[in-house]
Amino acid sequence: MKKSKAFAMMISQVYRANKTYMILMILNRVFLALYNLFLIFIPKIFIQMIEEKEDFSVAAGIILAVTAALFIFYNINNYFKRTSEIEEQRTINEFEIMITEKLMNLEYHFLEDAKYLDLKEKALTGIKSFNICRKILLNISEILEKLLIVSGILGLILAFSLNLFLMLLASEVILVFIIWKNQKKSRFEYESLMPLTRKYNYFFRSVCLLESQKDVRLYNMAELLEKNFLNFNKLLTGRFKKINELEASSNIFSAFTTYISNAVVIVYAAFRMVGTDYGPVIGISDFALLLSLSGNFTLNIKTLIVQSIDLINNISYIIPFEEVMELKEMKDKSDSVRFSGEFENLEFKDVSFRYPGTEEFILKNISFKINRGEKISLVGLNGAGKTTLIKLICRFFEPTSGEILLNGRNIGIYEETSFMDGISCVFQDFKLFKMSLMDNISGNKVPDSKNLTIIDGLLKKVNFERNFKNLPYGLESVIGKDYSEKGIELSGGQLQKLAMVRALYKDSGLIIMDEPTSALDPISEAQIYENFNEMARDKTAIYISHRMSSSKFSDKILVLNRGEVEHFDSHDNLMKMRDSLYYKLFTAQSENYAANESCNAS
Repeated sequence: MKKSKAFAMMISQVYRANKTYMILMILNRVFLALYNLFLIFIPKIFIQMIEEKEDFSVAAGIILAVTAALFIFYNINNYFKRTSEIEEQRTINEFEIMITEKLMNLEYHFLEDAKYLDLKEKALTGIKSFNICRKILLNISEILEKLLIVSGILGLILAFSLNLFLMLLASEVILVFIIWKNQKKSRFEYESLMPLTRKYNYFFRSVCLLESQKDVRLYNMAELLEKNFLNFNKLLTGRFKKINELEASSNIFSAFTTYISNAVVIVYAAFRMVGTDYGPVIGISDFALLLSLSGNFTLNIKTLIVQSIDLINNISYIIPFEEVMELKEMKDKSDSVRFSGEFENLEFKDVSFRYPGTEEFILKNISFKINRGEKISLVGLNGAGKTTLIKLICRFFEPTSGEILLNGRNIGIYEETSFMDGISCVFQDFKLFKMSLMDNISGNKVPDSKNLTIIDGLLKKVNFERNFKNLPYGLESVIGKDYSEKGIELSGGQLQKLAMVRALYKDSGLIIMDEPTSALDPISEAQIYENFNEMARDKTAIYISHRMSSSKFSDKILVLNRGEVEHFDSHDNLMKMRDSLYYKLFTAQSENYAANESCNAS
């Protein structure tokens, strides 16, 4: 049922993506079938011409007619083939675009769910690595062509003899059973290859990628990685050997069936040539036609069987693609309103949250309110729920209970695009792309001279000016050297500074910094926070940092402890609470820095 649904959906998507391809594919295969049926008849035509002792002019006319027909068939088919190949590639590209757009528009919670990540991996493996769309389209077109040829051949054999028709059909039914059985076993082996292939590719990349080489050399990992690589290589080789053995046994039986079928036809045709026991006497031309029909029938029926089984197997690889395409996308509610971008306040009202499919609450009964222009530090031990809280603010997840209000309204009421425009966030696992600095900072906004001045000012504020002056291509410099001659390699700290520039350039009312300076030393971090507060003075900002640099510059500190709000107060007031988590964290870190400075001084 799943396969039928996936196949129907794919055909529908192919038709929607490229109707021209569907028409060309059908025409191409119809002409190819007619061309092959015509080729079967050619020996009969020429032998019959000799049997009937046609005069030279008639024979020459027949030869010219046959040659002209072949020429026309060939060129028409060649035209359809070339055009179909172009349209086929366009159709495959459309499928890749479809899944790319789908993944970009999925509700975010799918992207952190192991089940759906595995589904996505299977879908991408089918579309990208296995090129499954091309294979299925080829299966369909081959099946269409072979069905037409086999139907034509069976009709001609039936015209000669019903008994011969039934004998050939019976032999092919046995062939179908053997091939189907072996293909089913092969399918099982192929399915077991997928997890092995992923692991094999992981260790292969680990051995080959430049990013891995420093750690490989420093920690003597080469032998261990190679051992794993060779182990999975051995397992894969063993599976491929089993698959090849199954295919070999199918080929042997197929060859045996072919020889038996041909022998039956030869004996039958011989009896027809010398007597009338099995029907009217036939000539040499009909004898040649029967042999040609038999050979082509076996050849085409085998291809039809293999392609049909292959199609059934390949549909299994398209099922994850169809399941991904049915996942729920980010979609505005029917009563959604546009967010103006003006930030007045953000309020959590008794919010609790647990990740989908889990029982443990990460956040419990969270309540607090942030007003416009306030600078808030979010503090807590690892696992306290700080980043999860930020994900809720960004609407990547919905609260399990309670509600989050922005300007007095539930954040779910706002349009997705306008809501996202109103928030800037630098996550601890932020991503900059292998594009120019300009593209990374400005996104799809084309900056004018005024905005370029703003970018220059922001680069200075985050202390990136000196690095920037040394870049030969300025803002056109590309991050990474993989794809461009303008590529540059930047340190973790430099990348973090650029991520902050990107967040500030967006000019949103709310700015969130989730461990944005983890790659910087404490002095640089403190300087950037000072500058950052100045740059964001008319905006609302939330800082998360294990180092407490941001706390002194913040209006209030929100202290999370085991998923609950322990305190929400100013730095000065919290430092008076000597039993509080905040006091312990701040003093412990201060003492650590003081000890380090003392050691450095001595």
